[in-house]
Amino acid sequence: MLKICTIIVGAMAALVTAAFPAAADGRPVQGEIEVIDTIRVLKLRGSPVQMGYAHGYLLADDIVHLIEDYMLGTLYDVDNYWKTVALINSFVRVPLAHHLEVAAMYQGLVDARGTNGMYSPKLKRDLLPVDLIAWNMVPEIFRLTFQDTSFAAGPLRFSSSVSGWGAGAAGTALVFARDLDFGYPGDLLDQRSIAIAYQPGCLLQHEWLSVAWPGMIGCLTCMNDEGTGAALDLGNYAPELEDLLIEHDGIYVALPFAYTPITLALRQGVENKRSFLRQPDRIADLYAIVGGIGVAGSFDIHVFSAERDSAGVQPAYPAAVIECSHQGAALRTAADNQQYEPRLLSELFLAVTNHHRTLMSPVACERYALQVERLNSLERLDMETALDIERDVAQDEGPYNTVHMVGFAPETRRIWLAFAQGELRAREVEPVQLSWEDLFE
Repeated sequence: MLKICTIIVGAMAALVTAAFPAAADGRPVQGEIEVIDTIRVLKLRGSPVQMGYAHGYLLADDIVHLIEDYMLGTLYDVDNYWKTVALINSFVRVPLAHHLEVAAMYQGLVDARGTNGMYSPKLKRDLLPVDLIAWNMVPEIFRLTFQDTSFAAGPLRFSSSVSGWGAGAAGTALVFARDLDFGYPGDLLDQRSIAIAYQPGCLLQHEWLSVAWPGMIGCLTCMNDEGTGAALDLGNYAPELEDLLIEHDGIYVALPFAYTPITLALRQGVENKRSFLRQPDRIADLYAIVGGIGVAGSFDIHVFSAERDSAGVQPAYPAAVIECSHQGAALRTAADNQQYEPRLLSELFLAVTNHHRTLMSPVACERYALQVERLNSLERLDMETALDIERDVAQDEGPYNTVHMVGFAPETRRIWLAFAQGELRAREVEPVQLSWEDLFE
């Protein structure tokens, strides 16, 4: 749904390229990078165009390095990358505001590095805005059949999370902790984690925090100023191109713009304030958004909220799991904890790894079993224990590695972040505690 602010920004689209070179010559860039007790934070303000430009301009070298040496060097099959670009141009729907943000980010890259700094030796052409979209679609793309990477085979061991609330959480407020597992120890992702604080200039949008990497504008791990957030985990069903599109003589056809990047859909649910057209329950609202798009991957999304928002609305469950793929979406709540083995005994806890349990029959997962075992031994879950459980299931051998660990306390908007520090991996680092005021003016 287009918002008033998006329409206003859309009217400015033709001015994007012309406006920004002057900004690089001395006009204020709407953002800055700060380091808060070892945590690198990118602070962005203003419209999607302003935030996108600042993002690209301030992190230009990081973004190009990640695309050239990580996305094209490790994740994607460069020989078949033209197929990826063709699929994105034909079948991926990028919401207007995010499309403008990506275009502005690209202009920021050009202004910071110069046109010569945009050449990709791997692609033998200049990088383009579509390459930024491809970077934002890593959760969907890197497991496509023609990519044929080392990540595509074997059991999924990518990410996990736990939550507890009510009488099951210390102080009765919800506790959420997750680790994001991807890549190899010491690789570019391991060394480039960043917290991005978005402060939109639109009254219809929330401030929100993203924990991700330079160049990513969607929600991998995020929370807004109301305490609503999400953490994306890969699911255990990886669709092939033939599941998503119709193939005929090597040409793929389907409805144009049929699929929305999952991280951008989650961002819409977290960033945009709810109107009378949206669900009053934050969990139900996120579920409706994900269920209403074309999903091109397989995901288990741990969503959560403050137990009461500013309007006093209380969801049936403060946390849930949205399981989704091209086959549909299902909502798993703590009421489903004892439907399958291993049984999580409490209805005040949730555990998530990389397999569906409601959308399809679950598969055995030793990490999930360990989470359940730890939670079944507890009466209450505090943040220290939640992060400790996540350390128990953290990954430390390539191609799986815990890139960062995150804790959220939605009621108080407190954040715990652990990024890799040199030789120390994220799970070995003492988390830094941040308040909302540390990140937002």
